[in-house]
Amino acid sequence: MRVLIADDHRLVSDTFAEYLKAHNPNAFVQQAETLDEALEWIGRHGPIDLVLLDMKMQGMNGLDGLIRIQQRFPDLPVVIFSGFGDHEVVSRALELGAAGFVPKQMSAPAVIKALELVLTGETYVPSRFIPGSLPKGGTSEEDARHRHPIASWEAGNPLNRISPREAEVLALLTKGFSNKEIARDLEISEATAAFHVRRLCQKLDASNRTQVVTRALKFGWRER
Repeated sequence: MRVLIADDHRLVSDTFAEYLKAHNPNAFVQQAETLDEALEWIGRHGPIDLVLLDMKMQGMNGLDGLIRIQQRFPDLPVVIFSGFGDHEVVSRALELGAAGFVPKQMSAPAVIKALELVLTGETYVPSRFIPGSLPKGGTSEEDARHRHPIASWEAGNPLNRISPREAEVLALLTKGFSNKEIARDLEISEATAAFHVRRLCQKLDASNRTQVVTRALKFGWRER
């Protein structure tokens, strides 16, 4: 496991770095305190398996830092690591391609489980950040281990890997929508629509939008 922890709160960064190494002696953990430092390190020393990215770190400018990483390294899973968040922030992060959202208030063992889930190709989001998804009476960290509501196919099915926004894009692709039409229908930019199509190509091992639809139907896709 090769992980980059990008966080300017050194105590937090050091704590999780040490726990990761203790949990997995073979883990390689690099730390960065600014977005530019993180981008420079990845460019020089990559590839890595995952980035744990502080949303309030210098250079982030909200979620713009996530966009910069995704543009330069589109195949790199990025998990937002934050001391605060709400449904809107989490949803926006997922729309932009984040592989998950991890609150800093979570215990180190729970963070490890979340990162391990992401490394299998899944998306991790604590259920309390997904409106209507929290099980009745469920408030524990175990309850917070969440797979998106759309992810209900058999284990190993690549459709389990797509985010809610990607599912919306896929539904429109099956109707023959262009990127421009998808953008208009979902009220997002055309560039963001194209980004989601590329992510679907990656997750479904497709080379173009037509193959995305063909493979999705093969794996059992249907509008829900």
